[in-house]
Amino acid sequence: MEGLIEHLKDVQTHLTVEGLETRGTADRKEHYMEDLRETFNLLTSLMYQSQEAKEAAVHSHLSTVIHNLWVWCLVDKSVLAAALFMLCSFTSKHPSGSTSMVYSLTSNTGLQQKSHTNNCLGQRIVKLAISEQSKHVSNMQSLRLSFQLLGNMAISAECRCIMLKSNFWQGFLNAASMKKGRKQALESLWLELLVCVSFHADIQQAILKQKDFLDLLLGHATSGVRRQQRNALLVIRNLCFHTANKQKILAHDKLLHYLTEDLSFFTTDHERHLVVTALWTLSSNNQKGKFILKGTVLQRLQKFMEDLQPEQRDTELARDLQILIGLLLK
Repeated sequence: MEGLIEHLKDVQTHLTVEGLETRGTADRKEHYMEDLRETFNLLTSLMYQSQEAKEAAVHSHLSTVIHNLWVWCLVDKSVLAAALFMLCSFTSKHPSGSTSMVYSLTSNTGLQQKSHTNNCLGQRIVKLAISEQSKHVSNMQSLRLSFQLLGNMAISAECRCIMLKSNFWQGFLNAASMKKGRKQALESLWLELLVCVSFHADIQQAILKQKDFLDLLLGHATSGVRRQQRNALLVIRNLCFHTANKQKILAHDKLLHYLTEDLSFFTTDHERHLVVTALWTLSSNNQKGKFILKGTVLQRLQKFMEDLQPEQRDTELARDLQILIGLLLK
């Protein structure tokens, strides 16, 4: 691992020298760009499901090396895709790898320190995702990989802080006004990312500060592609867990009507369970929420419970539904 990362540093040096030349460098540049692709692919394979390899990459300052190479990655789509794919492998289920994306290497000490400026690899990834969304003809492979990478990085509080300080979230709202074909692909990417990040309390609170965010989520939950509907419902359920969000959700008439529909309205037990857990958390430690839900949905929940077949009563859905009913009856 250390040898490969040192090799990347050597390639960067050669590319920098070639960039200063004015003639006869095209072939050599292509050779070095191909070298980058191959090295990125090899690093991807080495780090795949290997925590030991990922830790070695952290200690060898992989994120700083890629940050220094970033300008060259942007030159060639295939190199950029290889770099993003490698970073997805590096950050997958790996908090220290994700956190290293906001580090910069201090030249005087040779140590990595947390970056307090926009000058870190994590910021580059956010900017790439924003840039690709705003293009009339975007590089969908880069966009898809950058969204996947941001989803991985969300495990780190430092990375989430970078996302929250940017105007990145506006992209979800902007996607609604795009052309139909590209709109569906982009909205699918957004909902998958929101599923990843909405398990974290700081994201749960921050995204509801965006105007019309709940309306847009509700629109996805009630229409469109089935996968998007399920993802939107999961995001809505996750948002219910933050105490500061409960009153906003309960005050949203259309969303409250959606969540208090008869459970048979929902297609699968997974979706019904998401609704039950959303209602449970909205009423937990919240007298106003309990009062509202007791008057709107309690009888329908009891009727659904009574209609369950014997083999359906020993399921997670039935157990949580019984707890919810008991909570609303108190």
